[in-house]
Amino acid sequence: MAETGGGAINNLGSRIARLGIPVAALYSSSKGAAETLTRAWAWAAGFGPSGVRANAISPGVVRAPAPDETEARTPATS
Repeated sequence: MAETGGGAINNLGSRIARLGIPVAALYSSSKGAAETLTRAWAWAAGFGPSGVRANAISPGVVRAPAPDETEARTPATS
């Protein structure tokens, strides 16, 4: 990509990469590694001046609406 003048690298991270959950150690460590690799490509490798962008998308929890709802609602607390 650097030789051709540009491009985009998109990695998928996860919020779990910053949590210490024992039952998800392999998953969270792999997501942490993907996010660290993205930072290394973006900054340390100096791809920016070559027109190559490196980004990591790290979604959190999203509550989708139920089939009979038009939008997701937060549960009421007492």
